[in-house]
Amino acid sequence: MGKLNRTRIADIVARTGLSRATIDRVINDRGGVSLATRKRIDIALGELGFAPSRLDTLLHSGPTKVEAFVVEGSNPFFHELAKGLQFADDRNDGKCDITFHGFAPYTPENLAEKLKNVQPDTKAVILVGIDSPVVVRAINALESRGVRVIVIISDVAMSRRSTYVGLDNFAAGRTAGRLMVEMSGQTPGTFATVVSQMQFRHLMDRRAGFEQFISMREEDHQIIFAEPHGTEPGNAQRTINNLIEAHPDITGFYLCGGVFPEIFETFASKDVKVIAHEVTDHTRDALANGTANYIIALNVYEMGHKALHATWCNLADCPTTDPCGINIYVPENLPQP
Repeated sequence: MGKLNRTRIADIVARTGLSRATIDRVINDRGGVSLATRKRIDIALGELGFAPSRLDTLLHSGPTKVEAFVVEGSNPFFHELAKGLQFADDRNDGKCDITFHGFAPYTPENLAEKLKNVQPDTKAVILVGIDSPVVVRAINALESRGVRVIVIISDVAMSRRSTYVGLDNFAAGRTAGRLMVEMSGQTPGTFATVVSQMQFRHLMDRRAGFEQFISMREEDHQIIFAEPHGTEPGNAQRTINNLIEAHPDITGFYLCGGVFPEIFETFASKDVKVIAHEVTDHTRDALANGTANYIIALNVYEMGHKALHATWCNLADCPTTDPCGINIYVPENLPQP
């Protein structure tokens, strides 16, 4: 590779469409340029056969300071999620210095306000995304400051975030649809989808994937979309009981997310098929006692490794989407706690 001072700025302008001033700022390591823009310039430098900018050297001059924002509250999955990040942090060989923060569930304004207070020396932020304009603006502001933003579990695709790490949730919903149809066979029936909230994109993508798969089948299956039940476990139980009362032909439930321990008590005496998400203590129990048939989940440790790797890896090598594997669990193949 050649040296940076031999790089023809005009060649980089032609490849990136960026101004000479912006390119000069990146090559000479002056601030005020987003990570996404720096990545474009690094890619162009590599294509031209020159050494990349000094950004990666700066990132590796010491541990990358990371702030992680995970949902607080009673949903046990988010506790598992924090454990996955902590596990990866404990084994990152000193590459990251991570600080955890909680934010109020389903409250985009609370998350956005916390993102505004990210410390000046923070290099990267990891967060569970809420699909809201105020969160989009907060993410974009961080990227404009040069802070790399990694969104996990639920994407905020309209933002300028650097990377999304999590399931391909549309594909996960289609997977649930296939499993539900295979359990039901040729018998006509009605399936219900249950979500906790509409603000999380991953829940909507799962529901859409499920609907698409079912609607493309020749079998006569119908789908009912339950109203979001919110954060109160009792609301989820009432929602399911009301659905069964109003639609006695329901043969299967797809719990897209936001599953609380009490929700499975509702199915204990019901002859229905149940597919849920995420491996927690209560979904383990539901599989063991037969109130759930399948659990679809990512591996939180894989997710943690991918998310932390995205905070310090070479910008040119950092994918905008880094999906985790879609795991289908039954009692016989559940991972150990």
